[in-house]
Amino acid sequence: MKIHQVISFSPGTIKYRDITCLCQADKGVLDCACYGIKEVSLGEEASLQCTEEPSRPEAIMKENIGQWCIVKYDGEPYPGIILEVEEDVRVKCMHKNGINKFYWPGPREDISWYRDDQIVCLMKEPQPLNKRSVQLEKEVWKFLENLGCWSDK
Repeated sequence: MKIHQVISFSPGTIKYRDITCLCQADKGVLDCACYGIKEVSLGEEASLQCTEEPSRPEAIMKENIGQWCIVKYDGEPYPGIILEVEEDVRVKCMHKNGINKFYWPGPREDISWYRDDQIVCLMKEPQPLNKRSVQLEKEVWKFLENLGCWSDK
């Protein structure tokens, strides 16, 4: 129920996004860049291989609302979802629960404003470890390790 729009223009490739966008449908364009459209290739073995890697646009824009990101706070990485973009970026963040292990805090949500330069990268949704915790994908964690800007707390 999280994916709301799936589009295919060529065999073996689909594009999808969490929020449906029809801003250019009257022009025949359904794969606009709005809301972080993602692309998946269906390989010869019919296995899903996402082409999306962690990335950092020059600036976080309103089009990034709804996307997952990594926020750098007190020298540590925290995954979250971009909720709003003005001068700063409003993000709903997860809390750390070990090395590459995160959870949603409760009963209060952790929603704060961050400077654009505190957003390290955009990424895919983290993978569930169990009912409460998630883990960043290996390529995202490796990307963060290669930056070398966190402590190993």
